[in-house]
Amino acid sequence: MPTVPLIAATWIASLSLLRLVIFGSLAGLALAVLVLLVIWWREWRSGKAW
Repeated sequence: MPTVPLIAATWIASLSLLRLVIFGSLAGLALAVLVLLVIWWREWRSGKAW
């Protein structure tokens, strides 16, 4: 089994962490948009939306 340099191993770990942060941010953004759409839909149904 070939040895992996420490820099390459750190880069792989950082890449997976970066991927986790990106997907977590996208999930948070999607959830926020969904909440705003639900709030707008409820306001629109009650006739208060512009």
